[in-house]
Amino acid sequence: MNLTALLLAPLAALQAADVPKLNPILSTRGDVLFSDSFDGPMKPEWQPLMKTRFAIAGGTLDGQPATAEDQAKAHDEKHDGRSPAIQLNVPTTDCIVHYAFRISDKITAQHLVFNDRTSVTGTGHISSLQLHFRTGASLSKKKNTKKQGDSDEALASNEWKPKPGQWYHVLQEMRGEEVVVQIAGGPTLIAKHPRFATAKTWLSLSTWGSGGTVSYDDVQIWKAEPNPEWENIRAKLTPSSSK
Repeated sequence: MNLTALLLAPLAALQAADVPKLNPILSTRGDVLFSDSFDGPMKPEWQPLMKTRFAIAGGTLDGQPATAEDQAKAHDEKHDGRSPAIQLNVPTTDCIVHYAFRISDKITAQHLVFNDRTSVTGTGHISSLQLHFRTGASLSKKKNTKKQGDSDEALASNEWKPKPGQWYHVLQEMRGEEVVVQIAGGPTLIAKHPRFATAKTWLSLSTWGSGGTVSYDDVQIWKAEPNPEWENIRAKLTPSSSK
């Protein structure tokens, strides 16, 4: 499967509104499936996870950990709510997702994960984009829980790392077996795997860390339509190495 991690020219990342919007390259924008600029009440599609707390303030969606009491009651440390996580219940298959995020200094990574229901009712996580302030950016295919012997597989990575207190814009395109992720001021990650073609029930925006906060802005989802120029664009982006 072909993949690449192409470093883009740096862009200033001071405020969410200051960063230029990213344009899709794998696909083109179709119908709008969801849009939230957080200028009103929280929309019903949002579902905080593990009793972490989210609220809209000043035009952003701000998340903080679960209370100490709720963390103590959690059945395991992996799901104790020590870092904010929220689910967005918008079913998709081929889609383009844009969001802006800002992490605090107690957050070690921000994630975008697509799911096919849960690991019990469906096949679980489909893909994971991890933006880690120590290890960098990575894009992975996640194991199909209904397929014996299947496992997670890292497909593309880059040493670029997000910094606490700065805003970053992310654009992830999923069309068929291909995924392209662009990060303003960071890398472009490209990967291909049959797992990515799975119908997606929801996505989640989550974090790693302990006691930190995260803010989100400008969350948009479009249907991904074909881009007739994609093969030409890909040929210019993809190096000779492949996996």
